Amino acid sequence: MANQVIENKHGIITIFPPTDLQKYEQGDDAVYGGNVYDGRTNLSLVNNTNGLDRPLLLAALQPQPKRVLIVGLSIGSWLALTNGFPGVEHIDVVEINAGYLEAAQAYPAQARALSDPRVNIMVDDARRWLRLHPEKAYDLVIMNTTWHWRANSSFLLSNEFLQLIKKHMASGAVMAFNATGSSDAFYTATQVFEHAYRYSNFVYAADFDFRERKDSTTAREIYTNINIEGVPLFNGDNELIEKYLGRKFIDIQLVQKLTERPLEVITDNNAITEFKYGLSLQRQY
Repeated sequence: MANQVIENKHGIITIFPPTDLQKYEQGDDAVYGGNVYDGRTNLSLVNNTNGLDRPLLLAALQPQPKRVLIVGLSIGSWLALTNGFPGVEHIDVVEINAGYLEAAQAYPAQARALSDPRVNIMVDDARRWLRLHPEKAYDLVIMNTTWHWRANSSFLLSNEFLQLIKKHMASGAVMAFNATGSSDAFYTATQVFEHAYRYSNFVYAADFDFRERKDSTTAREIYTNINIEGVPLFNGDNELIEKYLGRKFIDIQLVQKLTERPLEVITDNNAITEFKYGLSLQRQY
C-alpha cells in the first residue's frame, strides 16, 4: 500500500515503502512519478540505494560552490545532500510539479532541506525560468533528469537546453545530469562543452578538465567533512570514500567505440531519445 498518493495537473506521484527489507531499510521509500521510478528517500551513502555518490561527486569537482542550481526537486533527497556541501551560500531549485514539495513534507530531512534559508524554490518550467532570468549564474548545476525515453525528456537533454544551461554557468562551474543510459545524451554534452565525461550513468560537463580533482587529497577532505544536518555522511569510513572516488570517468571515445551505430546529437526538433532510440534501443556502456 502506498504511503502517499498526490494527484495534480502534472500527473500522479506515488510513494511506496520498501517491500524487501533485506535489500532496503525501513524509511527507504520509493518515489514514482507518472508510474515511473523517480528515486528513493534514503540519504545513506553506506547502502546508497539512491545513488547519492553521483550528485555527491560535484562537491569534489567544484570545491567552492557558492551558488547552486538544481533542476528537478523530486522528493528532495539531492537537495538535502547539496545543502551539506562546504561553501554553499544559495541554492535555486526549479521544479515544475508542486506535488513533490507536498510529498517531501513527510520526510524530516527533506522537509528541513526545503526550509533552509539558503534555498529558493521556484515552481516553474526550467527553460522558461532560465530565459526570464538571464542574469543568474551558478557554480554548480545539478539536473535531476528523468528517464531519457519518457515524453518530453528530450527538452532537458537537447543541445538547445544544454546551451541554455551553459549560459548560466559562472567561470569554473561544473554541471551534471543523469543520462539514464542514453549514450546520445552523453554525446550531446560533448558537443556543447569542451569537457564532458561519464561517472556511473551521470554526465559531468564544464569548459575545463576537472578530472584530476576527483583524485586529489582535497576531494577526500571534502568528503570527510560533508554532513547532513550535522551528521557526517561517511562517518569516518575512508574505504567507502575511496570506493566512490576511485571509480573511473568514462570518455565518449570509448562509448562510441562500443556502440553499434554513430552517436547523434539530441535536439528539440528530433527528440531522438523518445522517438528514434527509445527504451528498447539504448545500451549502457
